[in-house]
Amino acid sequence: MFFDIFKKKKCIELPYEYTNFSKAYDYNHVFIYTPNPITQRDYVYSINGLSHMTINDSKLLPSEYKETVFIPFPIGSILSNTKRTYKDNNYYHIRREFSLKDFERKDRVFLRLMKIEGEFILHLNGVNIYEGIDLLDLEIEVTDVINREINELVISIKENSKRAIIGPSGPIYLETSGLSRINKVSITKDLDEKTISFNIDSDIEKGYIEITSPSSITKKYEFEGNTCLIQLRDLAYWDIDRPFFYQYKVIMDGDNREYIRGVFHISEFRMGKSQGIDCFKINDSPYPIKGILDDYYYSDGLTMPSSEDFILQLFKTVKDCGFNTIRKTNYIDIPSYYYKAITFGLLIAQDITYNNSTFVNTLNYLNKFDSIIMINIKVDKNTDLVEVYDEAKKLTENKVIVVSNSKDSYGDAQILDNKEKLYKTKSKKPNNPYFQTLSFNRDINRLKEFMEDEYIPSSLSSMVGFFLKSVNGVEDGLFNQNYSKIRVKIETIRNIIK
Repeated sequence: MFFDIFKKKKCIELPYEYTNFSKAYDYNHVFIYTPNPITQRDYVYSINGLSHMTINDSKLLPSEYKETVFIPFPIGSILSNTKRTYKDNNYYHIRREFSLKDFERKDRVFLRLMKIEGEFILHLNGVNIYEGIDLLDLEIEVTDVINREINELVISIKENSKRAIIGPSGPIYLETSGLSRINKVSITKDLDEKTISFNIDSDIEKGYIEITSPSSITKKYEFEGNTCLIQLRDLAYWDIDRPFFYQYKVIMDGDNREYIRGVFHISEFRMGKSQGIDCFKINDSPYPIKGILDDYYYSDGLTMPSSEDFILQLFKTVKDCGFNTIRKTNYIDIPSYYYKAITFGLLIAQDITYNNSTFVNTLNYLNKFDSIIMINIKVDKNTDLVEVYDEAKKLTENKVIVVSNSKDSYGDAQILDNKEKLYKTKSKKPNNPYFQTLSFNRDINRLKEFMEDEYIPSSLSSMVGFFLKSVNGVEDGLFNQNYSKIRVKIETIRNIIK
């Protein structure tokens, strides 16, 4: 079976099978308009598309590139048009040539890679600009290296036969700005006081913010000192049934008039109690999580959905089935996935594997997305659960944090992927809030039985939600492996889990 290849000690070549959406994929217009929809800038230049590659056993830049490859897809995926060697001494050197002749360049230029896995080296016009491993939302200033005419970006990736995924798997693009750039906009919400606080990381300290409400009313707020506290009246709260959004535009004073656009919503997620019963709360109201587990690799893209159309179809189907959450267990996705999820009224529970060297980078990335309600941090048996939990809580806000290994779990809640293995108590029930994972192998009668006989008693005994296996697993998938058809009737599932 397809999934069995991930159980072997060494990875083997993945089967090449397109999803329906990737058969007519437009490589030249991948993520070209809003590679990062959370914070948008006007001057963005995509570097995705047709490139060339050479494989050798040296990390030095090669003299020629013989093969055709497409970025930003992982090495070995069908969308990248490459096959892996699984020889650990190999390097994949990917060269992308581009010109900024028609690009409206300003004073400063930044290269951004939204996601890259494995060990890698970046060269721009022959200059080594970065070396790293497993990074999300990498930003490098390249003002002094970039040319107006021809440029050459080379991404060198080291093979690691023990890893399922290596290489870029998210948008690669340039951003340009004036000398006084807006580096970051942080938003803090106080639901009790009905205030929104903006913190703008920029050399310029003065400017104004335009806020547009869900009812399309725009107001202007001036600020000094890089901070702005705004009192909002008649708040339009976001929830799963009414995903209301506010839009903002931060505009800095000065000659170059730097600005950045984005969206935010008014919501608060937390664990709590209602009438003495444990529950998950949205805006202080109980809301049961009814999720589906996404534990699979996409055969054509490996770590990312194949197109925007694919994401929209997936989310529409999941929502139509009556689910309100997707739990992602095997990979971290690109910004458009998390952004579109919350616009659909879908929440995301994200699993990650603890790595001390990349932990802060990973949590800083995930903390940007309000759709992510829970982060389940998987650690080995020698890692202290409490220490990891405390570190994660310092870096995140408005998210449920769980830390777990093969025997134990600690945090704001627990996840019962294997109840008998994790909890050996007399009652075989945890003493704090938990999420239950259900695996019925597409047995609709078993799901119906659970909802009729076990759902309410489990909820009274601290179950705050469940995740049904799975989106496209071989044996238990809602979809088949390449998403060409749905294996069960949407209406049937909706009626069962409503």
